Parts: sequence; structure tokens; C-alpha cells
Amino acid sequence: SSPGQISSIDVDLPTPEYFDAAATAILLALADFETPLWVAPDIAGGNAQTHLKFHTGCPITENPNTASFAIATAQSDFSFLDQLALGSAENPHNSTTLILMLKGFAGFQPYHLSGPGIKTKQAISPENFPTDVLKHMKQNTQYFPCGTDLILTADRELMGIPRSTRLED
Repeated sequence: SSPGQISSIDVDLPTPEYFDAAATAILLALADFETPLWVAPDIAGGNAQTHLKFHTGCPITENPNTASFAIATAQSDFSFLDQLALGSAENPHNSTTLILMLKGFAGFQPYHLSGPGIKTKQAISPENFPTDVLKHMKQNTQYFPCGTDLILTADRELMGIPRSTRLED
């Protein structure tokens, strides 16, 4: 509920290198041994994979199409977007949720969300929102009930944009 609403994580927890607190908290809460994680190559170094595997048991996959979760930053190479699992008519839940780590949520290029859970339109202004992700999410609603769910994070804040939400600039 409430797509585009900013929520905060008010828990101190160790975060792996290249990961922010909100993205780490999401994965600690949702990932387990049955939810493969794909990590963008630019943040795959360091201790992130070891940290998450230890705390969640989630397998790390090299193929974005087999991932339940994918994680990237605004600076990542987004050539993987067309490889994300969209689910199927029989199993739309077998799609990938993309966690995108940004620097902030206020004072930048505005975008507008509409759809279920939003009265009219919801304005958001994430910092350096990647054009490739914007294009992917604009096309995403045509696949509903299949498609990619998007969670944006910035430090200790997060925002969900489900596959049923229309994203416009």
C-alpha cells in the first residue's frame, strides 16, 4: 500500500560494503535459502555476498533471470534489466524485485506515480534516477499481473513502487 511513500529504517545494523542500511534491512527481512539474489557487478566485491549468505542463507546467482531479488545502484550498468524474471500468468509472483540504491529522495527531477493505492498522483523526486530503470518501469505495467517490483533505498529510507504502479516523468 501507499506506493511512493518514504519510510525509514530505525534499526542499527551492520551493513556490508557498498550496501546502505535500508537495502540491507530489506534483504535481511525478505531473503532466505529459497530466494536467489543477483548483485550488480559494480557492488559485488567486498563482503556483501558473504554477509548476506551468512545472515539469510540466500544463494547468490550469476543470472538475473533466476533471481528473486536483484540489487544495484544508480551508477550500475543496467543491461541486466531485460533479463529480470517477470513471472508468468500462472505464477506472477515468480518475478524479480529490483532493489535500487540511490543517494536521496528529495529535491531532484520529479516523477509521478499513479495506480492502485494512490488517490490521484504521487510525486517522487529520487536523486539520479536512472533513465534505463525509468524506461523499464514505464513498460512494466503492460505485463501486469506479471512484472518487476521496484524498491528504492537511500541510506535509511525506502520507497516501494509495485508492478501495478504507472511511473511517468
